[in-house]
Amino acid sequence: MRQDWGPPACWIGEQHVAALWGLANWDDETYEDSEGAMEGPGVRILDVTTTVRSPHSRWPMAGADDRVVEIFSDGSRLYVAAISGTTVWDIASRTQTLALPGFAGRLHDPIRGMIFAIESDRISALQLPWRGVTY
Repeated sequence: MRQDWGPPACWIGEQHVAALWGLANWDDETYEDSEGAMEGPGVRILDVTTTVRSPHSRWPMAGADDRVVEIFSDGSRLYVAAISGTTVWDIASRTQTLALPGFAGRLHDPIRGMIFAIESDRISALQLPWRGVTY
């Protein structure tokens, strides 16, 4: 049993899960790049059909905020919502495609192509430049 099961995770398609990592060691692994530098926050893509971990499962996200509150996916993109704002990443290329500073997305409607921020005094909706589920 782990003590840090609270970090965000989401499904990407039918057999992959994205889970936040980099804030604490994942099963006592070290997070060093080829030059020995520690990697920052990011996600790990896990294939739920196997127990074998891919060496490419870790996905460092340069500039990602370490106060991530939610992650979600539409199958093509990964949305990483932090207190400081939301970033959108292309899963295939692993590149950031959109930044929404100050908009901390908490819910995602993949059919309408919208994300929602929930604050103590309001709910804000944002239409994304793409629509529809892409599973």
